[in-house]
Formats: sequence, structure tokens, C-alpha cells
Amino acid sequence: MAQSQALEANNAAIVELRGAEIRAERLSSAVRVLVLLTLVGVFTNVDIDHHHETHAAISLSAYGVVTIAALFVAWRQFYHPSFSYLWVTIDVALVATHLLLLVQVLDLPHAMAYSIPASGLLYFVLVHAALRFRAGLVLYAAALFVGLLEGGRLFLGSSGEISSTLSPLTRDEPFLAQHVLPLSILSLTAFALWALGRETRRMLTRAIDQASRVANLSRFFSPAVADRVASAGRDSGHGERLAVAILFVDMRGFSRTAQELSTEQLVDLLVEFRQVVTAPVFELGGTVDKFVGDGALIVFGSPDPQLDAAARAIKCGHRILEAVADWSQRRSTLSLAPIKAGIGGHYGEVFAGVLGSGAQSEFTVIGDAVNVTERIERVTRLQDADFVVSGALLGAAGSAVNPVDWKLLDMGTLPDHGASIRLFSARPGERHQQQATAT
Repeated sequence: MAQSQALEANNAAIVELRGAEIRAERLSSAVRVLVLLTLVGVFTNVDIDHHHETHAAISLSAYGVVTIAALFVAWRQFYHPSFSYLWVTIDVALVATHLLLLVQVLDLPHAMAYSIPASGLLYFVLVHAALRFRAGLVLYAAALFVGLLEGGRLFLGSSGEISSTLSPLTRDEPFLAQHVLPLSILSLTAFALWALGRETRRMLTRAIDQASRVANLSRFFSPAVADRVASAGRDSGHGERLAVAILFVDMRGFSRTAQELSTEQLVDLLVEFRQVVTAPVFELGGTVDKFVGDGALIVFGSPDPQLDAAARAIKCGHRILEAVADWSQRRSTLSLAPIKAGIGGHYGEVFAGVLGSGAQSEFTVIGDAVNVTERIERVTRLQDADFVVSGALLGAAGSAVNPVDWKLLDMGTLPDHGASIRLFSARPGERHQQQATAT
């Protein structure tokens, strides 16, 4: 069960990350619309001959079709990581084509594709790629830009003359000005965006992981404790031996009741039972080690040692019984089957710690004291008692409990365990009195 719950938490983290990527793709599709409008504005304000006008119209039309397709895919939430590379490839190819057409129209050297005003679209597309939380996509876009523009220069050949109005650096050192400098700027920009995208995704992943850890641990701890334990998750995998108070709560007659319920009713019953049990535990600073079907293992004194752990556990047991009684009464008013619970309590040493990492963190206690507690709960059925505890738990509680409120059971050994242990059951009708004493 713990593995199943951890898997659910991990899947929830993956879904959340995928949701962030889908939202990024939506934003990206909106940005693509802006790119399209910019390209349309550029070419409607430039005088070009019929031959180049045809190429520009075809390229713009293709980009328009891609923009519509990207919008449709993003807003319908059809998503696959490869889509990001597909759209970026098309963006780069079309922008590079437009830049090559522009230098042809303006009769400039093809290396000037990096320098004309419209070349700012190069950097815009790089930023556009960085919106998707995939750092490698930026480097891919930059490399593709260089490959297409340099390939276009080799394929189309050199054209145009270097204008005398250009700077001395451009006239005297054309290779430096037209190749090394723009490529260096493009490379530095791509590297900066890559680093930013990498850090952004890392922070996003950590935030999702932290939220998943808190959600996962909230099944065991109160919210404040869950957040603290999740934040200290790097130390998971280590534990310590502690003396703790343990309760095992079990729903009476669950098997018989389950046979009379539909699947939906059975799920609702278990969910309500867990909510009823968990509330008093968290109020008194305890933790829920695990739910096992219709049972719950509860611990006081871990992860933080509590001097009054035993007293808290006894008080919690009474509160749980009262909460179950109130819940059962509410069910009776709805003509639903009544519910009863049996609780076993013990005090002893266990190994306690948060095991695992990320969304798969699990809090657990291990030791013979846990087995003893479960066996004590079975005694409640044999003795027709609601609450049975060991002498060790009463002794650890000390003056917080009144001995007269507990009856010694005549049992030699613990069933299915063999240990010789003194057991006590809470006297009927003494629940409220003992709770007041514990307070």
C-alpha cells in the first residue's frame, strides 16, 4: 500500500510538471503569433520584386499554417516533448529563410543576415524556445540557425558589396565583423538562455518535488510537521531508535459490513473512517505511520520526542473512540450501519525515520513494539473491550492517568506472540473522566 501511495505521489509530480510544460506551450503559441505579425509587417513595408515576393508569400503562408496548428495543439492540450523541437525547427527554418531572402532583396552580403534589423528575430526565437523549460532546446535552436544561415551563404554564394558607409571595422575586417562577432554574440546569448532555462527547470522540478513530498507526508503528519520533514528530506534514509507510544486502531466487523456495500460505498466508508481517526491524532501531535485496510497505526514521540507521549496516546485513544461513536450516530440517522472501533496501545522502543527520497518518502516505525501493539488490539475482540493497553504504556503515562479507571485483564501471555505482558482495559463509562484527568 505504501508503494502504491508513493507511486501516486510521484505520478502527481509528473502530471504537475507536464501541466507546466503545457502552459508554457500555450504561451509559446501566443508568442508565435507575434512573430508572424512581425514578419508580415516587415515584408509589407519593404519593396521587393515579384520573384522574391512569391517566396516571401509562400514562407509567410507556411508560417501562418504552422501558427494555427500550434495554437490548436496547445489549447487542446495535445502534448509531447517532441512537439517543442518540431515547432522550434519550423520557427528557425522560416525565420532563417526570411533573413536570407531579405539580404538577397537588399543586395547585401549573406553574412549581413546576422546584422540587419530583422536579425533581431534570431534572438526573439531563442527567447521563445527558452519559454518551454527545456534548456537543450535553446542550444538546438542556435545551432540550427547557424547551420541554416551559413549553409544558405554557401549554397547561394556571396552577393552584394560592402558599403562604404559601414564602419571601418566592417570594411577593414569583414570576416571579424560579419562572422566572428555576430556568431559570438549569438553563442553567448544562447548560452545565457540555456543556463537560465536549466536553472528554471531545476527550480520548477524542486518546487514540484517539495509539494509532492509535503502531500505525501501529510498522510502521516500534521501539515506543519509534514512541511518541516519534507524540507529535511535530504537526510532521509537515516533514522533513530526511540521510545514511543503506539496505538493500533481497527474497525470492528468491517469484513461483514464490506460484503453489504457497493464499491463506491466501501470507498466512502474507508475515507470517512480515516478522516475520523486522523483528526484527533494531528490535534494531539501524533503521526499516522500507515493505514492498513480498515486499520491505522499511530505513533506518539516521533519524529520529535515527547515527554508526555504515552499520556497523549491514551488521550488520543479516547478521543478516537468518541469521534467514532459520534460518526456512528450520524450514520444511524441516515439509516446506515453503525460503526465501532477497537484500540490497542503499547509503549516501547522502535526504529523510526523517513525512508526514501522525493515523492516516494515514507515515514515508518519498525520493531517488536509495533507487533505487540497489533496483538494487543486483537485482545479487544477477545475481551469485548474498546480500549486495551499494556502496563508499559500506563507506566509511561505516570500520573496523567488514574489507575482505578483501568481493569487488569486475566491473561497469561499475549495471543499469537507468546510474550508475558500485563494488559489493562479502560473501564466502561470512564472515558470522559480519564480524558479530563489526562488534560
